[in-house]
Amino acid sequence: MVRVSDDPHAGRSRPARTDYPANWETDVVLRDGRPCHVRPIHTDDGAALQTFYDGLSEQSLYTRFFTASAELAARDVERLTQIDYSRRVALLAALRGQIIGMGVYDAAEGAEAEIAFTVADAHQGKGLGSVLLEHLAAIARENGIHRFKAEVLSVNKNMLATFTAAGYSPSQTVNEGVVNLDFDIDPTAKTRLISRAREHRAEALSVRKMASPEHVVVMCDDISQGSPGEMLVANLVAASFVGRLWVVNPSGLGVHGVPGCVTLADVRDEVDMVVMALPPDQAEAAVPRCAEVGVLGIVFVTGGYRAGEGLERQPEIISAIRESGMRIIGPNALGLINTDPRVRLNASLVPQMPGRGRIGLFCQSAAFGAALLREVANRG
Repeated sequence: MVRVSDDPHAGRSRPARTDYPANWETDVVLRDGRPCHVRPIHTDDGAALQTFYDGLSEQSLYTRFFTASAELAARDVERLTQIDYSRRVALLAALRGQIIGMGVYDAAEGAEAEIAFTVADAHQGKGLGSVLLEHLAAIARENGIHRFKAEVLSVNKNMLATFTAAGYSPSQTVNEGVVNLDFDIDPTAKTRLISRAREHRAEALSVRKMASPEHVVVMCDDISQGSPGEMLVANLVAASFVGRLWVVNPSGLGVHGVPGCVTLADVRDEVDMVVMALPPDQAEAAVPRCAEVGVLGIVFVTGGYRAGEGLERQPEIISAIRESGMRIIGPNALGLINTDPRVRLNASLVPQMPGRGRIGLFCQSAAFGAALLREVANRG
């Protein structure tokens, strides 16, 4: 139920828009360190949304619709795809091309709206509800809405905790097992602090997983002497990488004592990181295969993305990797080095590992990074 408010902001809402608000799209990192893509719903998302609802457990359907009725879910799909990006806004969270969560607000005549969230069973407890709430609140304020209301079953403890976890302090009334929440969504020092802390924790976990892999695969089109693929394997071996190494290449042969395979699916380990040295077209084709085997991140040393058509394709390849639930370093990257003795990772084109110390270096230019590392080595 949505009620009209006497909020002083009432009447300031923006008119409905017909253009798709691409600026609302964003990549976020969940509590487990995995990124996912959040975007507004399209009018043609009905089939994908129905698939999402079909995959929910009866318990999840019940907590969302107060009944496990598939008919209600189907009616909700029809309703959600009829949006105006102003008075009704729905956001989808997608991972590997599949919807894993959604959030929606429906506005009244005034400056308040009712909200609802649904998260796939396998992704509950990862902070996705808080992320969707945060982004919906920002969009709502942009559209002149300043209060949210929600009806939540009293047994749905996770959803009730979502609002307080985001820094809000909603008023609560309980009626026959349903908790009615009402709260102002204008940002406060508390909500800003919590948002920054959540992002920091998620990003730190994500980077830690990327920088400390246990199983690394070099994907390349050539392992002959002096090729980028051969150099990457040589540098990983020379650094005495603590984990397991594989090299995937068309010949299926190994190099420098590292076993080889023809395809990523042939690797007999769970792959944490892929170091990719493939031509752009082959690299882009390999991204879905990386996602299929659960790769956490890709170090993308592949070049060809600096000018012309390559520069235009760079956002597409980055978006494809993030939507697949992976992190990316690159493209055109020098690589990634971790001198921690528990890792000893030299997934880069720099042959000499720097000495262990207290400096972390992030460099946009691969050429400058290589020159700086050489100078560091020269100076001891």
